[in-house]
Amino acid sequence: MSPELLEAIDYVRTLTGAVHSPDDPTVLIEAGRSPGRLVYADEDAFGWPRQLPPVIARDLSGADYLVHDAGWGRQWLSPPLITALGYSMLWTNGEYSVWKKALGASARKLGAPTVSASHP
Repeated sequence: MSPELLEAIDYVRTLTGAVHSPDDPTVLIEAGRSPGRLVYADEDAFGWPRQLPPVIARDLSGADYLVHDAGWGRQWLSPPLITALGYSMLWTNGEYSVWKKALGASARKLGAPTVSASHP
């Protein structure tokens, strides 16, 4: 494992509350948490749509924290989209970042299922 991944795992271990990592399950699994849904698995199930799958948006609306892997293939969850979902960056090491949900923010209220992903 890379030093950045190990650092992210250690950081996530300190968090309390619901943590989702829809880009990469490794951080949550290694931190002793359930990996939850993965955006790429749901993307495949929905026929590779150009919008964030509604089930992922629903999961994120109930999360306290989101872990983002900036080096993970297609970038469904870009920083502008994560911000639009009601999160602000709490920590980063350049590869991984942890975002905290703003009090009272809701992905559903912000229309996350209709926000287009950035595709290369």
